[in-house]
Amino acid sequence: MKHFVLIALFSLLTTVASAAENPLDKGSVILEGSAFFTSQSGDAYIDSKTIIVNPGFSYFVSPGTFVGGLIQYGWYEVGSSSVTEYSLGPVLGYYFNTNKERPEPKGAAYPFVMAFAAYGGFDSELTLIQFGGQAGVTLMASNAVGVTFEARLSHDIWDSDEADSRSGLTFQIGFGLTSFIY
Repeated sequence: MKHFVLIALFSLLTTVASAAENPLDKGSVILEGSAFFTSQSGDAYIDSKTIIVNPGFSYFVSPGTFVGGLIQYGWYEVGSSSVTEYSLGPVLGYYFNTNKERPEPKGAAYPFVMAFAAYGGFDSELTLIQFGGQAGVTLMASNAVGVTFEARLSHDIWDSDEADSRSGLTFQIGFGLTSFIY
């Protein structure tokens, strides 16, 4: 049954995306994954270290404009304590097609901007509400796959049943792979 569902999902994605002629056209699908290096400030992040891994899925609703979702896994070490966070949320963004004259996407550079929000829980009694923006560029290594370099700024609100909520700003530099199905 699991294989049937995976085959059906893959068939649906490739059928929906097959009408697109360019990775940024309406109907294209983005599958991506990124890892981030983090700098944090505010009362929530005194003496902290963070690792963020961020897979996502998006769909182009018009040329360049995409909507989708992200899943975020974060490992936070604050002082002598550490917590693991899982969150998800929506994204809305735009890819700029600066290479319209190119006969194929391979070798193209596609800058983008994106807004996101996320809500998540931890392996403790904490919750995280996060919203922010992201900008970067995808350098196409083939006609369907690119390497992405990005910067992200978010406002984070940590809430606990046992203590007052805390907030802080997070600036992240990331890299990853982006696959376009079109």
